[in-house]
Amino acid sequence: MRREREELTSVKVGATASLNRCALSEGRVELAELLRGLAPKANAAAAVRVGGVSGSIGSIEPGDLYVALEPTLDTIRTAIQRGAAAIMAEGPHTPVEVPYVRVPDALRAFCHLVDRASGRPSAALEVIGLLRGEGCRRVATMLERILRSGGRVCESIPARALGGPGSLEVQTHLAEARSSGVRAAILDCRPADVAMGRFEGVRLRAAVVCGLQPRPGQGFRSAEAMLESCLDVIRGMPHGSVVIADADDPVTELMFGETRAEVLTFGTDRQATLRTRVLRADDHSTRLAVSGSFGVGEFTLPFLGESELKPVLAAVTLAAAMGTPLSAAFQAAAGLGDLAGLRPILLPRPYRVFGDSRRSVRALAQSLATLRGMTQRTLHVVAAPRTRSASIREAEQRARTLEEGADDIILTSEQEGPDSTAWAALFRGFSNFERVRLWEHRAQALEAGLEALRGDDVLLIAGLEPEDERALKAWFLRGLCEGLAS
Repeated sequence: MRREREELTSVKVGATASLNRCALSEGRVELAELLRGLAPKANAAAAVRVGGVSGSIGSIEPGDLYVALEPTLDTIRTAIQRGAAAIMAEGPHTPVEVPYVRVPDALRAFCHLVDRASGRPSAALEVIGLLRGEGCRRVATMLERILRSGGRVCESIPARALGGPGSLEVQTHLAEARSSGVRAAILDCRPADVAMGRFEGVRLRAAVVCGLQPRPGQGFRSAEAMLESCLDVIRGMPHGSVVIADADDPVTELMFGETRAEVLTFGTDRQATLRTRVLRADDHSTRLAVSGSFGVGEFTLPFLGESELKPVLAAVTLAAAMGTPLSAAFQAAAGLGDLAGLRPILLPRPYRVFGDSRRSVRALAQSLATLRGMTQRTLHVVAAPRTRSASIREAEQRARTLEEGADDIILTSEQEGPDSTAWAALFRGFSNFERVRLWEHRAQALEAGLEALRGDDVLLIAGLEPEDERALKAWFLRGLCEGLAS
């Protein structure tokens, strides 16, 4: 797969790498040895010894192999003037006074060279790749906390720490993790990062695919291209590694024939490695019956609805595959209630109030579907048009989602006035306004939602803010005091 070409960014990694350069952990080595398996025709350069690999002109040090990601005759000659001992590039052979190694994909070769120069850090760690989908951010946090509860030293490396194209920064993070005694490293593998080669050369012990649906976006021209970038990672995984996937996701079927790794699944499917069945669900928790290869048991989790349970089940399945006893993994997961997106706000009956801090339209739809199954009466929602950065399309989708899932819609936002673009787009998304009410201040909207509750009604605070919960409880206590005073 052809990688996108972008200007590489600089990184700060102590003594082992700088800008876009990685010094060889073994000192100077013969070029032919460094290139073994990457460039078979490089044997003629066996006598040349190099001390580092550089991907940019500004980072070259004397004796480096310079990988020309954007080769021109001028850049190659400049590299030689700065002391490059050899050149690697994709283009046709350029007559220069140092060895010139031609490769079909310079970025891919650069990534593998960085892996070798760094001492292959991923081979010494249990590296887990999270192929980004719905809920994968929480999978990373949940998995880290579950593994730490069992005494395993682990570290999560977020996508924002990865920098530009190529795997130099990932390899640097892994090398530093290895040096500090980390045993397991969790990588946030966004499809776009995969396409840019940021994980090329990294050996994955496991991969988690959670909520990955073939849909356009994330910088890809098509849904198929996004899915292909993720399958490309799975294809490269060796025997002995594992892929964790949702048994109820149609994408999972594609993986069995695409990888040498063992595919372990979770879900309600009878063939799932970790089979689950909901025994009971209330306003505060879900009790599951679990069976399969890792054991049998019943466990209660502080998560509501299918969309909330899938990330924790993915984390538990991988933890069990890595040797954590099933009961211990679920016991650790039971303490992860603070990671729930949809959660109850503790007020006495008849107030059934829930908040969801997640901001996406997809999360809103999931919460509405979960709560709709918990009440036969009115579902009220307090929501805002999102933020100034929200697109018009997103605002219109939010309106349609609210209209389809809620009975009573209370709109508010103190960040934007009623004439803002987001408000206008939100209003365009409604087919009628019979169930829509507008309040200027958020506190007023929250009170309106509480006052509308009757019997077994449910109120959802979409886009829950920290101060919302305090405002709700203050409203209840104020009403209680006024009632006692009268």
